[in-house]
Amino acid sequence: MKFVFPKYIISCEEFIEHDDGSLSFIRAFENRTYKELPYEIDFNLIIAIEYSLSRKEERNIFIRIVDPEGGNGSESGMDRNNDMKLILRETKKNELKTLVNIIHVKEMLIDKEGTYSVLVYYDDEIIAKHDILFSKEEVK
Repeated sequence: MKFVFPKYIISCEEFIEHDDGSLSFIRAFENRTYKELPYEIDFNLIIAIEYSLSRKEERNIFIRIVDPEGGNGSESGMDRNNDMKLILRETKKNELKTLVNIIHVKEMLIDKEGTYSVLVYYDDEIIAKHDILFSKEEVK
């Protein structure tokens, strides 16, 4: 049974991983305002994917961050050489697994205002999209 379902994507400054395996997100965000651009930002992307896949089925997930003008790639297709990659493990018949992956994004350059998108690909198709709006503070 081929089943891949993105449960959530969260962008946050920090997180706490508890003894029971749960996560707490600290300063989660979907938009940020800065006094000056360009600006470099460090943050975390937490991506959870529920799935059930046999050994014969595609088990690669690719992740790309796209700037407002389509830089760093484009939504029209994957770039298997430059996209971030997650590999899902094979499951038993009718078994569901959940992968929670934490990606530490370091020194991402925000050089223009607008919506930056996190695109998650499976089998050459976008299965999830998470938008983050970056803007410049208005001078009063």
